[in-house]
Amino acid sequence: MIWQLKDQRPDDAALLDFISNAFGIWGGGSLNGDDFGKGWYEYAGGKHPRLEIQNRQHETTHKLEGPQLVKAFRQVYRIHGDQLSLF
Repeated sequence: MIWQLKDQRPDDAALLDFISNAFGIWGGGSLNGDDFGKGWYEYAGGKHPRLEIQNRQHETTHKLEGPQLVKAFRQVYRIHGDQLSLF
């Protein structure tokens, strides 16, 4: 599915819709690694998809939503958008 997005060069709205559907209603789990330490991650789809990382005390340390979420998704998966979304 990701390779199809690369070929389609979606605009930000289309990519945000894809992320929302991929995230589903809600999910999450525990973290036990060096990148973010020990804690929790949580994600939600719907009208306002988001990804949130929390430390052991359940304090938010990172939160991505809206344009920041789309930008991060583009960087991770190397998905380029249409010309208007590049500027």
